[in-house]
Amino acid sequence: MTPPPAILRLENVFFRYPGGEPVLRHLSLDFPKGEKTVVLGRNGAGKSTLFSLCNGLFLPESGRVWLDGEPLGTSRKALREARKRIGLLFQNPDSQLVSASVREDVSFGPINLGLSRRDVLHRVETALEEVGMRDSIDRPVHALSFGQKKRVCLAGVLAMEPEVLILDEPTAGLDPAMAEELLGLLERLRERGVTLISATHDLDFAYAWADHVRILDRGELVRSGSVSLLAEMNEELPRLGLSVPWVVQVWESLDGRVSSDEMPRSLAELLRAISGCS
Repeated sequence: MTPPPAILRLENVFFRYPGGEPVLRHLSLDFPKGEKTVVLGRNGAGKSTLFSLCNGLFLPESGRVWLDGEPLGTSRKALREARKRIGLLFQNPDSQLVSASVREDVSFGPINLGLSRRDVLHRVETALEEVGMRDSIDRPVHALSFGQKKRVCLAGVLAMEPEVLILDEPTAGLDPAMAEELLGLLERLRERGVTLISATHDLDFAYAWADHVRILDRGELVRSGSVSLLAEMNEELPRLGLSVPWVVQVWESLDGRVSSDEMPRSLAELLRAISGCS
């Protein structure tokens, strides 16, 4: 089966903050178009820096970032176009909110695209509807909960209608109901062809959700492949500061007493496999 083309690719990228040690060390990796990829690694592995390079918030000291087969430009016009196509959702919503009200905040990006007032309002209302915040359009941002702020930030990204959506710890700070709603929204976006990339410390989420995995350690790519790779790394994951997905642990503890064509990746798949063999 031919793998999908890469919509984003980093080639031999080197980056460090002024006066600091290298954060990314000649890093090369890619993200398949229209699919779901998780980026894993302990704190300080370089995940957030990688994401900021992907949409031009940071520029590499050396190496190159490619977007859909073309090098990412460095002019203001090229970077503005890249940030239209590549949406980035930060882990902490307070670092992303820019306006006093929900309406103003979600409008910020579409206004900067030069859209008409009517088109801006349509995008704002549609994005807020998608994240379940349509009724909060006129609320002040400071009155929102952490989870509501995160939804508003996501609406601001969606209002740009990106081809690629990058999420840094998307479920962090969300209650189970909000996290489930977010995952449902991400699946709808994937069905529309949006490429989804997420960094997470939640290996259970990563294993159940993603198609592909990229694992960083000290700014270098150490493993890359299908997400099923995580089921083969029981000894290696702890050395990288990562936990073994619990579904993998439970499955292996069954020691062959339950048969299945494929190893389960979620609680629902695990329960079906067990009930089918009881």
